[in-house]
This record gives sequence, structure tokens and C-alpha cells, in this order.
Amino acid sequence: HPVLVLRHWFVMDEARAGGVVRALTARGATTLEPGVGLPRRALPALGGAPGFAGDSRGWRDAWFDLSAYAGEEALRLELDFAAAGPNDALWCVDDLLVAEAEVAEARLGAARLGAAGACSRVVLDGDASAWEATAAGSLQRLASPPVDLSLARRAVLQVTHAYAAPAGAGGRLVASADGERWVVLGPLDGYPAARVAALDGPGFSGASRGPETAAVDLTPLLGELGPRLRLGLEQAGPDGRWTVLQVRVVVER
Repeated sequence: HPVLVLRHWFVMDEARAGGVVRALTARGATTLEPGVGLPRRALPALGGAPGFAGDSRGWRDAWFDLSAYAGEEALRLELDFAAAGPNDALWCVDDLLVAEAEVAEARLGAARLGAAGACSRVVLDGDASAWEATAAGSLQRLASPPVDLSLARRAVLQVTHAYAAPAGAGGRLVASADGERWVVLGPLDGYPAARVAALDGPGFSGASRGPETAAVDLTPLLGELGPRLRLGLEQAGPDGRWTVLQVRVVVER
């Protein structure tokens, strides 16, 4: 189970720059998706493809599963940066490691594995169109069927979405063990609004710059809520638009 782990810091205007990690073989080049997903899903500098852009807010670990390339004799890894004209983009990369997953886990240490998205097995992948719709006071909630995480040592939630909500309105991510008591999930990059009045707390508000991916480390919830979780999308306030394009849960067993 080979993996690539790196530590990076980026500040890139998503309208003008972006970066990706690619695997090159005799069959061609493939963009690698880290365990927490690529934060921007449609970057003009990358021809509309997803990549790293925005602000990482300091150094971040990134974990890439290379098991699809195990046994490959001539694998090359490439860091590709693209810019649409002169700009002040920054992408610093350090501590690159290609090794078996166990070695990479020992190098990172337990405290850094969840934030790095150190997971490789997809247990949920789809949109929220078939999720159960309920109302809780002023909140509108979409709730997933139970997700079985009983064999998972770590788990990461990835939500690819776009939103536009006026001041005071917004949405947030939640989880529950029984469908009755819901806890608010905190994305690794935080919510863009520290307080949304309709939610009485932080949330997605304002306007995203096109589709984005928000990642949540679910590992701490495995002990708190148990191995079967329901995931939820809660929205409150008038005139808000929140489009969820994909929901993925990736685990390590």
C-alpha cells in the first residue's frame, strides 16, 4: 500500500492560478486526489480542472494513495503549477515521502493523520438527492442513510458544493448516531462565516467561488457517536442557495 505524503503551504488566487500533483506512467498522466479532496473544483488556470488554490492558512499535510500504481516500474510524480499571467501566487512544498502506508503513518504521527486525510477506501460516494428531508424549527435538513464505519480506524468526509447565501443565512454540516441528536461538524479549513444568525453559529455563508471541497475529519466521532453515523446538511435563512454536488466518505481500516 504505497502512498505519497507531503507538507505544503499555498496562497493562490483561484481565478488566476492553481496546482496539482500528477502521476506519470507509460499510459499517460493522472491527477492525484488527496485524502481530503482538492479544495477547488474548477480552476481557469488548469483548464477548468480541480486543484489546489485559495489559502491553506499555513502548512498542511497531504496524503495521496498510490496503491493503483503498486508494482509500476517507471512511475514519476510531478508537481504542476499553472498561472494565468503574472501574479503573487505561492506554493511551498516540503517533506515529500513515498513509502508504505505504515511508514508514512509513523512519520506523521497520530495527531496529524486525520487532517492529512490518511484514508484510501471509499465507503460512500454520491450526491444528496435521495437523502431524507426533514425540518427542525427554522432549519431544513437533509439526512443520509446510516454509514457503516465499524471497521474504520480513520474516516474523512468530503463535500463538494457551491453556495450563495445573503448575510444571516447559510448552511452547515452535521452528524448523528440516532437521527435525533445532531452535532455540528467543523471543516478542516473552518467555515467561511464565524457566525450565521439563522444558524446561531458558524456556517457556509456569502458566496463560494464556484465548486469547492470541504473536508471533515470524522475520526474523533467514531468513539463519540459510534460506528454508524448519519450525515446531514442543515440550511437556514431566506433566499439561500446551496448546491451539493458530491458527498464522499473515505476510510482507513
